[in-house]
Amino acid sequence: MAIDATFDLALGFVGDAQEPVGLDQVGIENARLQRVIDSLPDGHYSRALAIGATPALCRKLTRYCDALATTPDAERLSAGRLDLVVLCDALAGADHKMLCYIVSQCVSALKPGGHLILVNWLSADRDAAAFIEAAGDMVLPISRQRTPDCRVDVLERA
Repeated sequence: MAIDATFDLALGFVGDAQEPVGLDQVGIENARLQRVIDSLPDGHYSRALAIGATPALCRKLTRYCDALATTPDAERLSAGRLDLVVLCDALAGADHKMLCYIVSQCVSALKPGGHLILVNWLSADRDAAAFIEAAGDMVLPISRQRTPDCRVDVLERA
């Protein structure tokens, strides 16, 4: 199955699609996935949403979450229902209006003290910075990791 048929970056992982051939085996991707897991501030989350995450990352995240959704919908985005939101390369191409909408939806879906993790290839460094700026005082920066291949920001809902 082609990646385009498997993923919708605006909505996340679709259904039971298979990992693109070899992606789970690539060393750089495995290291990136491990950085995301290592960045989790809490060891356990009741309800989580991962948008744009690969099946490999979703499998890893399920070890830390009672319930992990991969597509946003009105119920999952209801105010204050989630402990964790992970956005993986989901901001690319968003104009300012769309970015503000994504910020609003993600932050309001989190419980106070809930965590939001932004995972971006460094080419999307600008997207992560724009998200954090748009979120303003709604979130508190917890950590930022930069490597030659990606950026991982951990934010906490204020």
